[in-house]
Formats: sequence, structure tokens, C-alpha cells
Amino acid sequence: MPLFLINLPVALYFLLYVTLAANYYLINGNRDNRITMIFCILLFVTNFIFQSYTFGFSPDKIIYELKYQKFDFYETVAAFGLGYGLYYFYYVLNFFDVEPGNLRFYYSFILNLLLLFFCLKKNFRSESFLLMFIFSMSWFIFDMFTNSIRQGVSSLFFVFFIINMLTGYRVKSIGYAFLCFIFHWSAIVPIIISIFLYKMPALSNRKNAFIYTFISLFFCLTVITPTFSIGSVVFYFANIIDLPFFTIKVNSYFSGHGIYSMSLFNRLSLFYEPIVFTLIITFSFFSFYNKPKLKDEVFLINTFFALLLYAVLNVTMEHSYRNFYWAQILIPLVVIQLINSVKNRVKGELRPFYLFVVTIVIVISSLGLWRSGILYLLYN
Repeated sequence: MPLFLINLPVALYFLLYVTLAANYYLINGNRDNRITMIFCILLFVTNFIFQSYTFGFSPDKIIYELKYQKFDFYETVAAFGLGYGLYYFYYVLNFFDVEPGNLRFYYSFILNLLLLFFCLKKNFRSESFLLMFIFSMSWFIFDMFTNSIRQGVSSLFFVFFIINMLTGYRVKSIGYAFLCFIFHWSAIVPIIISIFLYKMPALSNRKNAFIYTFISLFFCLTVITPTFSIGSVVFYFANIIDLPFFTIKVNSYFSGHGIYSMSLFNRLSLFYEPIVFTLIITFSFFSFYNKPKLKDEVFLINTFFALLLYAVLNVTMEHSYRNFYWAQILIPLVVIQLINSVKNRVKGELRPFYLFVVTIVIVISSLGLWRSGILYLLYN
């Protein structure tokens, strides 16, 4: 059940988001950049308050706070254990004597400020509000901004890296890739995959359509029942090769269960949002199947499906659902790209079209963000 049906503060936040979206498209029919910036800033403030002034604490945030309380005891980054990025961030906060209890405000402010800067980039000028609204309505963003903070920062730097690589700013893209990596070491995988796909020759629409369909169906099937995974292969060889060190490493990365330690209902609840968006993206591509596409037009979609496949193949890894975040962070960008293709075919007033898109996003989020476990943990 969506929490806004039984929790008054959450209901007020939900109504505030809906009101902001409705007023933006009713007021700003001509897409004035100043009005767009004002509404994006209002979304930023709403996100900050919604994610900071919670009643409870998420599991990871408790760990981050304990690490900060003991920060003076860590003499090296290796002893700290949470990477260079968070270490030096804590170093600055510790220098200014920031209280551990105030950490969540700094996390939320910085993450949402990065999101605001990204959405206001000139690449998305006409769709900045919608892009930021889709991000704000996503449960995985809420989880990364309130729980898995390191991956949240790293994921935002990852999308900065992607956009700068697409627009030809190679020095900037290298800088963002570096920042992405120092906050979360596993970011090296999506970075390498993205570079490989960018350098790879463009495939035909027919081949892309087949690949997208296969990965979409494979993803849905994997959520429902165990399928092929890298973890199962690694476990197989671990049992054959009698090397204690190798076996220990395997056990530290793979549980043999991953998402299958949850019930089917919980798996469907967890992956409901990415499944719906994956199917929408796949079917939308088919609607423009005969339209010639430039390499850059399909790069984002290719990267999304490649990262989705990477996550699916590692579902037996501990906390494997977080591998999907690298793909999910691209969903709003892909949706905006598809909307830009669709709106050129819409005749007449675009306002009803955008209100329809916003309604779809709100409906999806009602069964995603607004009934997610992390939201219940923080507000129930």
C-alpha cells in the first residue's frame, strides 16, 4: 500500500510533488527558462526537506554516521574502508567540526544540488523540470540519497560523465569518471562498458530491437525465477578448484542467493519500477523502428540495456539489486530522449501530452517510491 494513504506527512509531500508538476505545465506553456529554473529549485527544496527531515534512519546511514564519529581514529584511507571520496569529504566536514547528527542534511543538500545542476544543463534546457521530476519520483534515487550515499554521489558523477562524453568534452568526462570511481570502486564497470559502447560501431535498428527485447525478457524472467548468472558459474568452478583463498573470495562476493533470498512478491516489489520502464523503453523503440537513428541517439539506450544485462548476470551477488542502480540512473535520460522523439509527432498543444506523461510517472511511482521499504523505514 502506498504510504501516502496512511501517513499524513508523506501524503502532504506527495500532494506537493503533484501540485508542483501540475502547476508547472499549466503555468509554463511556453517553457520559459526562468519559470523552469524556479520550479526546478522548488523541486530541489522539496527533495531536500523530504529526504532530510525523516523520523527514522536507514541502515547504511547509521554506518556512515558511526564511521564519521570514529573518523579521528582512521590514519589512512585503507583503514577508513569506504573509499577516497567519502574519506576526504569527511575530512572537510571534520575540519569544520560538523556534528554527526547533521550529516544527513549535508548528504541530501549536496546530492540534490548535483542533481539540480545536472538537470539544468543546456542539454536538457527544454525538459529540465520533467527530467528532475522523474528523478525525484524514483525509489532508487530516494534510496541512494537517503541510504547508499556513496553510490548516490558516484551515480550522479556517472551521468555527468556520460553526457560530457556524448557532447565531446573529453577532459571533463575523464574528470567525472575519476570522481565517479573514487566514491564507489564498482563504478569502473559502467565506465568501461560506456566507453566500449561509445567506440563500438552502430548496429542496425533490427539488431538493436532484437537485443533490447532479449534483455528485457531475460530481466523479467530473472526476477521471477533463477536463471543463468555469473555467480552460479563462479560457484561451480570454486567447488572444482581446491584453492582456499579463491573460495573465500568467492564467498565474500557471492552468497549463492542474492535477490532470491527474498520472496517472489518482494522481488517483484523491488524491481517493479525498472521492469515497467524497461518495457516502456523497449516498446517505444519499436514504435520508431523504421526511423533512421544516429549513433548518439541509441548510445544512451544501448548503455542502459548493457548495464541492465550486467546487473542481471550478477543477481546472486550480495546486495546485487544495487548493481541495477547503474542502469536505473539512465532511465530518466532515456525517457526524455524518447519524449523528444514523440513530441515531434504530436500535433497542436503539447500541454496535454506532458500532463499525460507526468500522470504516468506519478502512477508508476505510487507503486514504486511511495510504497518502497526504505520510505516505510524512514517515515512509518
